[in-house]
Amino acid sequence: MFARNYKAPLRKGLSIPALMALAVGMLAMTGAETLRAEEPDPFAVAIMAGRLSVLQDRASDIVRDGVLGPVMPLDPDDESERAETYRSLYLTVAEANNLQARLCGRSLIDPALCEAAYDPPWLVPPLGMAPTWPMLDGWIDEALEALNPLWGEICEAGRQARGDDLICSVE
Repeated sequence: MFARNYKAPLRKGLSIPALMALAVGMLAMTGAETLRAEEPDPFAVAIMAGRLSVLQDRASDIVRDGVLGPVMPLDPDDESERAETYRSLYLTVAEANNLQARLCGRSLIDPALCEAAYDPPWLVPPLGMAPTWPMLDGWIDEALEALNPLWGEICEAGRQARGDDLICSVE
């Protein structure tokens, strides 16, 4: 998620309704295949999950770009802003834990990074969660401290493989 740019395909004529129709069609096809097959092809299932992720990333980019209307600046008194920030933090930690499990399961990273997934007591499904801004700020700091070694190792491997010192730059 460090250097994704999904804006180009959208500007070539795919509208939001077209993207959503494509997603619904892909899901319908996958559902039909699952009913017919005794055992779904794990590779095909992983590809479909990845496509859903790409569609969500594209939709999020469109919203962040203000195409549907202004979304910034944040209203600090709006509970939905805190809830959305927590949801984003929760999903980021969950995605990092999934990535860690995949890499550890294949012995692709330092075993010291595989001792345990990051599972702080505050990490609960975001249904109805709207922590305070100070709580979110502290949790983000905790998550950064816990996940930076994982991301650092992955980014270093990417730098070496691609010769790109900015491969994981977030600024």
